[in-house]
Amino acid sequence: MLRSCLNRSSNVKSCLYSADDVIVQNNLAVTPSDMANMVAQGIPVSPTNLGMTYDEGYSNVDFDIPLDRKRGVDMAMLYEAQQAIKSKLRKNKDAIIKSLDNDPD
Repeated sequence: MLRSCLNRSSNVKSCLYSADDVIVQNNLAVTPSDMANMVAQGIPVSPTNLGMTYDEGYSNVDFDIPLDRKRGVDMAMLYEAQQAIKSKLRKNKDAIIKSLDNDPD
């Protein structure tokens, strides 16, 4: 975060940044001169040819809301859900252990 780069007399002074600040990255855009050079070389100017991809975020968005964050849920419902999950885990314990043992990681 930029901290106080101007003093009271409006003279520029050194700015302090924290370790969490995002530093500007180079070569994230194509300048008009870069485009002209590409056209002169016969390279079509398009994001795919430039190796640029647009990241729209997560492709598999999960809209499931955890039970404890839903409206109208009381402690009894949470307790019952917890007990149901525990019983499923106990019932399938051997299959879970076997799948974990076969995992190559």
